[in-house]
Amino acid sequence: MTAAFAITVLFRFLGAGLYVFLTGVLWGQRRKTPAGWTAVALMASLGVWDVAFFPLPSWLAAAVALGALGHLARLAWRLADRQLAAGLAINAALWVAALAVGFERPAAALVSLFPGLYLGWLFYWKQPFGLTLSSRSLFAVALGIFAALYLLGVRLAAEQVERRTGGGFRWALELSLLFGAGLLWIPVYAWISRFLSSRARVYAEFSRALEQASLILEMPKRLRFLERKLVEQFGLRRAAVLPDGRAEAAEGYNHTIPLGTGPGVMLLDSPPGRRLEEDEAILRAVAPQIAQSVEACRLIEEKIGLERQLARQENLAQLGEAAATLAHEIKNPLSSIKTLARLMREDEAVQASHGESLQFIESEAGRLDRSVRQLLGFARASEERNEDVDLTGLLRELSGLVARQSHADGIEVRCGIEDGLILRQSNRELLSQAILNLLLNAAQASPNGGAVTLEARREGAHIAIAIADSGPGIPESLRDRIFDPFFTTRQRGTGLGLAIVRRNLRLLGGDVRFEFPESGGTRVRLVLG
Repeated sequence: MTAAFAITVLFRFLGAGLYVFLTGVLWGQRRKTPAGWTAVALMASLGVWDVAFFPLPSWLAAAVALGALGHLARLAWRLADRQLAAGLAINAALWVAALAVGFERPAAALVSLFPGLYLGWLFYWKQPFGLTLSSRSLFAVALGIFAALYLLGVRLAAEQVERRTGGGFRWALELSLLFGAGLLWIPVYAWISRFLSSRARVYAEFSRALEQASLILEMPKRLRFLERKLVEQFGLRRAAVLPDGRAEAAEGYNHTIPLGTGPGVMLLDSPPGRRLEEDEAILRAVAPQIAQSVEACRLIEEKIGLERQLARQENLAQLGEAAATLAHEIKNPLSSIKTLARLMREDEAVQASHGESLQFIESEAGRLDRSVRQLLGFARASEERNEDVDLTGLLRELSGLVARQSHADGIEVRCGIEDGLILRQSNRELLSQAILNLLLNAAQASPNGGAVTLEARREGAHIAIAIADSGPGIPESLRDRIFDPFFTTRQRGTGLGLAIVRRNLRLLGGDVRFEFPESGGTRVRLVLG
């Protein structure tokens, strides 16, 4: 056997092992588009070429390999990866040159290793076409190569001893070398254990982070904490935990892992050269735990919200009872004050000397009387819904009333009310109270020369009413409190207007929602029916 033939056999043996390994790795990724099946066909054909010793099958395998290399190069060019396309084209050119040199030449066998080594490097570092080569796979190959080389070394050393000693000590040498392999395996085993246990440590540390997250009761803060721990534990640039799975937030992230069976996802952005294949199993294992932590936080928030709402309702009920009692106590003296003021104004002498003061007393008593009536209305509202309300007529009547009151301030009331709007089984008093409150609020919010817009129309089975003003709008910091009873920014307001609106709409089976257009002002939308 010539040296050239021995080298050829060695290279082809190494090539066959390399391509069998790469074919096995890529087989599980064969359905990845656009190049999964092409990569498998390339590796399998190169392996067939290395193990075939008859010209015809070798040339067929070479033809398949060249076709696959060319197809991968075209895909890379189409995907605008010029560097990858050039590398694949160079490999194809080297392959053709090696075949031209001769089938059994060492150069051809050596060059046949280039595509496998190049693509193996790409799969590990660059992950072209989404195809990957994990560190565990390389680790297993390295162990196999080490074992094979060691056994080959034992065999060669034993043959040398046998030639020199006549075979007397061959068995002793083989035993000692095999025993040495056992001693060498101890540090190798320790290194393997550290490698494998490092993943377990990461899992344990993140589990402890989940325990710490359970102490955080606010959802945004818990999500930020979990994202920070993901970045720290897995060496990421950034991470996002999205319980609702918003797809528009995924831009710029290169890994997506679902949170259990719901819509939630984890978005991960790993830095260049940081590959998550080794950590993917851990990330998928902790994903359901993250989902459980998020769901537990949501339930806690709901429970706390319900408890606060119940406590608030109890406080409001007690406050309402106290307000009703106080209103009754104030109402009778107010009536007496108003009556006395009117009687005193009928006396010409008193009117001449104190007319302005008496008018002020009467107007202030009237204002207090309206506030008392609001308190009583809020505390004891009629919940009966037993009449059909001509909503078109009611809206035109109320808009006309507000238009007359606001005319002096130069505020225009514009109406777009559909004819024939009838609200079945409703309560005219509750409707009138709610809509009048909103119209007066809109008029008060609009500046001199401004306008209030009232629109009403039927939308399917419902009736929609929209009231808009031309004022400065409601500051964002106050929007969460606008429906709170007794909350007001006006010096002489009771803070009950919007609370009465929401209460009345709920009693009528409707809904109220505030909108804040970018152009300014405030728009209130009511849905009834």
